[in-house]
Amino acid sequence: MIGTCNDKNDKVLKLYIVRHGETEWNVIKRFQGQLNTPLTEKGMEKLRKTGKKLENVLFDEVYTSELGRTVASAEIILNENRGYKNKKRELKKLAELNEVYFGVWQGLTYEEVFLKYPEEGNNYFYNVKNYKAENVEAEKLEDALERFLKGINKILDSHESGNILVVTHGTVFEMFMNYVANDSIFDIDERTLMGNGDYKVFSYKDGKFQEEMDK
Repeated sequence: MIGTCNDKNDKVLKLYIVRHGETEWNVIKRFQGQLNTPLTEKGMEKLRKTGKKLENVLFDEVYTSELGRTVASAEIILNENRGYKNKKRELKKLAELNEVYFGVWQGLTYEEVFLKYPEEGNNYFYNVKNYKAENVEAEKLEDALERFLKGINKILDSHESGNILVVTHGTVFEMFMNYVANDSIFDIDERTLMGNGDYKVFSYKDGKFQEEMDK
C-alpha cells in the first residue's frame, strides 16, 4: 500500500522539484539507477537556464538525493539564485530521494537489457504492470515510491510554509507526479520521462498537493 503525505496545517508550502541535469549515461541510454555519472555540458547549460527562471525564488531549504548528479545540479541552479547567494545554506541530502535501484540492469544500455533480460525488459518498457523487479534483483516500483514519499514527508515535517528546492531523479519523480494526480504509478515510460533539468512546482495545503500550472 502506498503511503500518504502528512497534513501539516493550513499554511502553504511550495516544492520546486527538478529532475537532475543530463548525464553521460543519459545520452547513451544506459541505466544509472543508484550509480552515478557526470553531467554533460548540455546538461549544465540547461540547469543554468532553469536557475535563471528561478533566480528570484527565495528558497528556504534545498534537498537533493545522495547521488552526485543531483548535488551538482542543485549547485548550478543555486549559482543563479539571488536569495540563495545571500543565505549560503547547505544542501540537505536524503537517501529517500534516490532513484529507483535497478539491480543488475544498472550500468547496462537499454539494448543490452533487451538482449540479456528480454522478458523483463519488454515488461518494463511496454507493459510495466507485469514487470517483476525481483527477477532482476531490483527495487519494486511501489517500494521506490513509498521510499520517496517518506523523504517528502521529512520535508513536510520540517517546513510549514515557504519555498523548497528538491532535486531528484526521473523515475521516482514520474511516479510522484502520478501519485499527486491520482493516476497509476505504473503509468511510466523510461524513454519519455520529464526532461533533464526541467521542473514542476507543487503547492501543499490542507494535506494535499496540487501542481501549480503557472510557474
